[in-house]
Amino acid sequence: MTSVQAGERRRIVVSRFDARGRGIAVIDGEEVAVPGLFPGDEIEFLHEAGSRGRPSWEPQELTKPSPDRIKPDCPFHGPCGGCDWLELSEKGRRKGKQQILASALEGISGFDTATVAPFAAAREGETIRYMPRVRIHQSRHRASQEAGFLPAEGHEGETQGGIVPVTSCALLTKPLGKRLVAARRALGALPFRVDGLVLTAANAGPETVTGHLTLGAGASPGRVRPDLWKLMRGADLAGLSYGRPDKGVEGVLEDVSVAGLLAHGVEGGPFFTEPGFFSQGNVFQNKHLVREVVLLSGAADGKRIVEGFAGAGNFTIPLAAAGAMVEAVESHPGAVRMAIRNRQRSKCGERITLVEGDAMKELGKLAPEPDVLVIDPPRTGMPTIAATVTRLKPAAIIYVACDMESLRRDALALAKTGYKIANISGIDLYPRTHHVEAVVKFVRA
Repeated sequence: MTSVQAGERRRIVVSRFDARGRGIAVIDGEEVAVPGLFPGDEIEFLHEAGSRGRPSWEPQELTKPSPDRIKPDCPFHGPCGGCDWLELSEKGRRKGKQQILASALEGISGFDTATVAPFAAAREGETIRYMPRVRIHQSRHRASQEAGFLPAEGHEGETQGGIVPVTSCALLTKPLGKRLVAARRALGALPFRVDGLVLTAANAGPETVTGHLTLGAGASPGRVRPDLWKLMRGADLAGLSYGRPDKGVEGVLEDVSVAGLLAHGVEGGPFFTEPGFFSQGNVFQNKHLVREVVLLSGAADGKRIVEGFAGAGNFTIPLAAAGAMVEAVESHPGAVRMAIRNRQRSKCGERITLVEGDAMKELGKLAPEPDVLVIDPPRTGMPTIAATVTRLKPAAIIYVACDMESLRRDALALAKTGYKIANISGIDLYPRTHHVEAVVKFVRA
């Protein structure tokens, strides 16, 4: 092994991405992950003492840019934590996301023989104005009346109060973009602390933007209500829900529902969701995501499909519309309420059974041997997946993933329980970022 002296410098070319979209440089067999670096970038590293006295390689400067590196078109890029791949060309982004997805599943049973769909890249004109949801944060400084976006990794020290006071964002749909500055001002003016404000814009019908405010420690829902009316009016919101982190929605001002963000194109729509719980974040690509889930599930008359983490019905309603009998499990009371409303609006409600409860606990209690299990877990994945499928015994599993590290962990668990990968689809749900959405079908090995 080569002896390395403190102060030694090396120039290394970045070879690939890790699952978090960071560039990987390999130095003497050691992998060093650096945010903001891309394959083909040449970077100079300095060998110096790291944490606890351990020597480490620290990036110093970019000595030669990758051929795929481009000039960013946003004045807030760098400190802003949004578009971490803004300086990467569209060709480089597609290639990078395909590499990240392949790396997540490589070596797992069925990977080498799986059918891989062409990567669903965003079409021209759909890499901007696609996000119907945004979260805004108050400054960490109590005396400040500022609010904005969270900073990127490594840029925290460049911001005042730990936020970036953006005045525009190309990713937001037009209704959100129009209200961004007013919402920041209204949030910053609140005389109490909050954990964040989520805004959600409709994608059908009248221009409607509503919000959900997560109250901070010490903020009583009853006492702050007058200030919430001011926030709602100042930000030009049609409605506002609010509550403490562990309490969910504790109060609502006016109507907070928005239309057109899920189950697009299904008879009976548009369907509704609310800002207080998760919904997919791309008004263009969600249609492709839903089509892929329905296609891979083989939804048709007579098929029994069990769904976990169902939300307000983004997959539930299209699966039932295709003829399947669907049992959908969802834990968030607000999402269940909206799912009931959407089921009533649909023309296939008689084929949908809704179960309120934690999918990690309730799925295993349902009647065994469904034709398909469809799950769209949170970023942390489904740690109980092995136990669930052992009890449920589905013939096939459709796993919708937004985090590649969680996907790999859960895919390995499925392989140990006797399943293998049959189909892989990658979708660019968040253009200009490293995030990749995956739909993976598993069948019994």
